[in-house]
Amino acid sequence: MALLLRLVAAALVVLPIALSAQPAPSRAAIADLKLSYAVPAGWTAPPESRAVVEPLARVHLYRAGSDRALALVVAGWRDVDALMNAALADLQSLSGAAPAPDGPVTDRRVGRWNGRTASIRLTGVGGVPLRSRIVAFVTEHGSTMALVTVTDATTEAAVQQAAEQLLGSVRAAPVITDAAAMARVVGRWRWFTSTSGSYGSGGSNAESTLRLDADGRYERRTTSSTYVTGATIAPTDTREAGRWRAVSPRMLLLEPAGGAAELMVYALDGGRLTIDGKRYLPVR
Repeated sequence: MALLLRLVAAALVVLPIALSAQPAPSRAAIADLKLSYAVPAGWTAPPESRAVVEPLARVHLYRAGSDRALALVVAGWRDVDALMNAALADLQSLSGAAPAPDGPVTDRRVGRWNGRTASIRLTGVGGVPLRSRIVAFVTEHGSTMALVTVTDATTEAAVQQAAEQLLGSVRAAPVITDAAAMARVVGRWRWFTSTSGSYGSGGSNAESTLRLDADGRYERRTTSSTYVTGATIAPTDTREAGRWRAVSPRMLLLEPAGGAAELMVYALDGGRLTIDGKRYLPVR
């Protein structure tokens, strides 16, 4: 989410010619999440910012005829409240000061889905008053989508009208399991890191083991310990289990029993499994 908002901040300070905007397709698809939506007329996508990949999401950035009329489509597998809170916190990167909520976060209906809406006031480059609106929702298939708009007074009405059209056009389908990709990562994997302070002052260790079974079950255990000279700090040990599947050659979906689903970006290279930037080694 921080990467998403940094893109917005950058777009607010560069000249229009630097964006080299080009016409967006009439309908955009996020294939591995089985989501699609109609791109409103007049919205263009800077080529360097479109289809940005975050560890847990896809981000599409659009300009709506002005450097102060921006829209971002964020899709992934996240808790809606967590997505809203992250957006509220990271809007600070636009103004250098805490954004001011313009009323409470409220529930709203987005097509067939329940969602949340937040309205925020903030200050852009040169002291220009800006308003951001965030709508986030989860589909019946578990995928999450958010639309974030940033506007000034001259563009607010038009952008919000187009935003409502986009929200009404969202289509979602069940995510399909990629059996071939799933078979390649079956096994038991381990990640470990250790740090130490200067002159023996302390340090920390962290370890995560992930067992991915061929029948679609998984178990994950994460332990960590911190030691400081002259102090006792209790170690942590967490375990979870549930169902897992590969939904593309790059993405794993973990569905813990009684918890929220988690989408993870992975790569298998030379016998190592990299998950969200952490390198796991096979456990023999």
